[in-house]
Amino acid sequence: MGARHPNPKRFKIHRTYSIDDAATQCGVHRNTVRAWIKRGLPCIDDQRPTLILGADLAAFARLQRSQNKRSCQP
Repeated sequence: MGARHPNPKRFKIHRTYSIDDAATQCGVHRNTVRAWIKRGLPCIDDQRPTLILGADLAAFARLQRSQNKRSCQP
């Protein structure tokens, strides 16, 4: 369940993550992290290696979890 529900508590907010580091931390493939970047995950700049702030990664994971929640019907 790592791909659908990345745990926002796994990321250190004062650290920068490369695409490979973020993928390893979440337990997903590198292309999944690249897809997250295309969907709106902010990066530090457009240079390589692509670096992502830990705080942005945790906020994106929280947002993704909250969007996936559905309320039970009576």
